[in-house]
Amino acid sequence: MTNAGFAARAHAGGMESSSTPPASLVPVAFGRASATHGHLLARTRGSIDDVIAALTRAIAAAQMLVLHAIDPQRILSAHGYQLPPARQLLLFHPRYMARLLAIDPAAIVEAPLKIAVLTDPDTGEVTARMADPRVTFGAYAGLCELGEELAATSERILAAVGGDP
Repeated sequence: MTNAGFAARAHAGGMESSSTPPASLVPVAFGRASATHGHLLARTRGSIDDVIAALTRAIAAAQMLVLHAIDPQRILSAHGYQLPPARQLLLFHPRYMARLLAIDPAAIVEAPLKIAVLTDPDTGEVTARMADPRVTFGAYAGLCELGEELAATSERILAAVGGDP
């Protein structure tokens, strides 16, 4: 595909799928997930749509904003790959950004927070996973308190998924 073709298909949040999907999709092989140190997670047997709906409600209840929702399954499909249902939610709030920037502008690379939601192709289990803000923001002088606050909020949001941590 030419750069012009690539640019023509680019769209906010991902790639627009072409009007004609590839004739055959290559399944994406899943490795074994590494240890969860530094991650917060929740698992359930529910559908990905139910999980995204629960997370979206919990994010709003936590007075956070969903800045963007990404559909990796659609993006990969547009380029010839088959992925089980997957989504990514970017979330944050301007009040946290203002606090972060006042303390250490270098920490802007840690915002927004991201929740990755992935369906296991073998079990159908849906996992919602995100970096633990205690770890990411704790690496910056003066941001441990903000990291703790964001971690507590993130844990409440992920609890909406139900299932096992």
